[in-house]
Amino acid sequence: MKIDRFLLKVLWSLPLIAGCVAIRVTAQNGPVDIKGQVRDPAGTGLSAATIQVRGTAAITASDRDGYFHIAAHPEDILVFSRVGYQEKELAAKLVSEQKGLVLLDPVDSRMDEVVVVGYGTVKKKDLTVPLLLCRQKTLIRAPLLRQTSSLPVRPRSAGGAEQR
Repeated sequence: MKIDRFLLKVLWSLPLIAGCVAIRVTAQNGPVDIKGQVRDPAGTGLSAATIQVRGTAAITASDRDGYFHIAAHPEDILVFSRVGYQEKELAAKLVSEQKGLVLLDPVDSRMDEVVVVGYGTVKKKDLTVPLLLCRQKTLIRAPLLRQTSSLPVRPRSAGGAEQR
């Protein structure tokens, strides 16, 4: 009778023990703080490199010496990117095994047909408005009463009437 009660208590407590074990395993697989440095091939730290956990909103940027830290699960994929460099995707576990050292390769970018606009530059293929080309001959031949008078097209006022 005492043995039956003992077995009954053990059987009732098994789900509780199993639940504690399951919770402990889950806690060990939680996010870890991954620290490291993003460098170029010469070994210089890259500032303002973006590090993001793919598929989540978790994102950070490297400091001025290229150092970063981000919370991620070991099975997560980290995406490293920076303007002028090729994007790289690495497993968080691999980054922590490499002591956080990540090398980004520069992009061989050749700018073709860049147009200077009033507030920045845009590639010619990305323009959404017509271009106005002014040739040197046109500017030299035209009498310069106003700066806009030598342009082949007259600017229009807000009301649509032509200015002179």
